[in-house]
Amino acid sequence: MRYMPLHKNSMTAATFLEAAGEQGKYWQAQELLFRKQPEWGEKHGAAPDPNAPKINQLFDKYAMELGLDLERASKAIQDRRFIPKIDLDKKDGQGLGVKRTPTFYVNGRELARLGEADLRALIEEELKN
Repeated sequence: MRYMPLHKNSMTAATFLEAAGEQGKYWQAQELLFRKQPEWGEKHGAAPDPNAPKINQLFDKYAMELGLDLERASKAIQDRRFIPKIDLDKKDGQGLGVKRTPTFYVNGRELARLGEADLRALIEEELKN
């Protein structure tokens, strides 16, 4: 799993995931963010909703839903200590030509079409090699 922050709120999401991971809730946080992406993700071409909560309020709400120590998670995010890791992931992704998420690679080969059957087939091909 690597990060490729391509839109406005994806850096916040990545730092949130890392902060949740420090508290043993990485995968739960990832599932929550996928499910709630319409709330926090960038809406291309849509006018901002003046009634929508600010992004940090949303992520605070998500932290509480997950049972995270909110103060500890907020401090981790504010300290920006995950930024170097996320930036390195982005640089590596750019070097591979990643332009969308998700993008999957198996032994350096990019999955051409996103789908379980195609992923399994690529894994099987690589296992034979």
